[in-house]
Amino acid sequence: MPCELTDSERVYNFCRETMKTHFFDLLDNANPLNGTSIENLAELQNVLESVRERLPFIAELSGDNGFKLTFVLGPTEGCAQFCSVENKPPYLIAVNPNLRDSEGKVEFLIGETLTPVSKRYCLPYDAFVTIAAEFVQTGERKHDVLWEELGH
Repeated sequence: MPCELTDSERVYNFCRETMKTHFFDLLDNANPLNGTSIENLAELQNVLESVRERLPFIAELSGDNGFKLTFVLGPTEGCAQFCSVENKPPYLIAVNPNLRDSEGKVEFLIGETLTPVSKRYCLPYDAFVTIAAEFVQTGERKHDVLWEELGH
């Protein structure tokens, strides 16, 4: 039986099996959220809001479709990289369209190490959330975001 979309569902196709995504804090193995299953936007929002006020840290959303979204997240901005769970290329990183040609770096304190990230990869928090939401819903990168392949 074909799936019929209502007007509100035309933005996202909800007539599919739900993809399972899991959250992993890559700096804190003791984080009680590690392994949390995220299957909808409310669950994603709960996880992100619970970690948002930490110092910038690195984490990932791992999908059961073989892809993951690795990210650095702070209170006001984040960076997102999309690749396979096997860490095979291509490695795609989201680019801030307003800072595309911007030079310079932002240093995130990741663990106890200052880690420089090019300003062009730093996205406002809300833009990061839309990328994470697309990944949770579809297992894919957000296609209306500019992505750059690392290493090229």
